[in-house]
Amino acid sequence: MREKVYKNSNIKSSKFSTDYYCVIDFEATCEEVNPRKYKHEIIEFPALMVNARTLAVESQFHFYCRPVMNPKLSSFCTKLTGIDQVR
Repeated sequence: MREKVYKNSNIKSSKFSTDYYCVIDFEATCEEVNPRKYKHEIIEFPALMVNARTLAVESQFHFYCRPVMNPKLSSFCTKLTGIDQVR
């Protein structure tokens, strides 16, 4: 199997190919000024399955998570993420 080393990188290419990518982008609780020990909690967990050849989205998953340590989202967090709390 021949390998190609990309210029200025340790990345190697071989005959191994990827069919799909799973792309995730978590959103988390936040404040405008986060204290040093502020513990962020995931509030949104989305994932897309992207076809590696066509870059088309083949499937998607989306789930909101209710924060426990900071149960009320700050207005800054809502404005930044676009996530509103219903209850």
